[in-house]
This record gives sequence, structure tokens and C-alpha cells, in this order.
Amino acid sequence: MINYMRSPLKFKLPREETFPKIDSETYTVQIMTYRRPTTLIQTITYLMQAPSMEKVIVIWNDVDTPVADTDLPRVLQAWPKPVDIVVSRRNDVTARWKWNQRCTTEAVFNIDDDAYINV
Repeated sequence: MINYMRSPLKFKLPREETFPKIDSETYTVQIMTYRRPTTLIQTITYLMQAPSMEKVIVIWNDVDTPVADTDLPRVLQAWPKPVDIVVSRRNDVTARWKWNQRCTTEAVFNIDDDAYINV
């Protein structure tokens, strides 16, 4: 016989109006990067052609190199869609799977910075 114990933790869900408005017609691309800023820039430049893409979220996993030391801040201004950069506190391969408040779409496409897809 298996005895199930009730959890002492009580979870209360927030009211529906506290959730952000989620777009179901577009998607967000979330890219994990580590020490390949040139490849990252090439990948994002290519992804900007995708008509249904809402935005790009970059998970900056290189704790030793500040984003400002790369060409990324200069190139950001030329892209027609928003790119958010989330700087990791530590090099963590699972950082891409953590929920990100910056995501405002129902669909999220997770890729590495060196992934090439046909848009």
C-alpha cells in the first residue's frame, strides 16, 4: 500500500489579470550563447527575416566577457525587431529553460547561437 502525503506548502495562483498579455500569433526566439559573439550576430541577423518572429532573447552565458566588450551593442540598433539580452550570473547550461518575464509570446523557440535554420 502506498501512502500519499499532502504537501505542507500551499500554492496560491495569482489572479488572471496579473499575468502578462500573451501573443499567440507570433513567437520568441531564445538563444543561448557562450563565447561566440560573431556567430551570434550572424544568427540573429538571419533570424530577423522571419515574419512571425516577435523578438529575440539572448541568454548571455559568458560570465568572463561583458556584452559591452563585443560588437553586439553597436549591431543592436540596426535590427528591426527587439533583442533582449539576459546576462547569466554563472555559466549555466540550464539557463535557457528558466522562465523569462521578457517573453510575451505563447511559443518560444530555443536554439544555440550556432544553429542555422531555414526561415
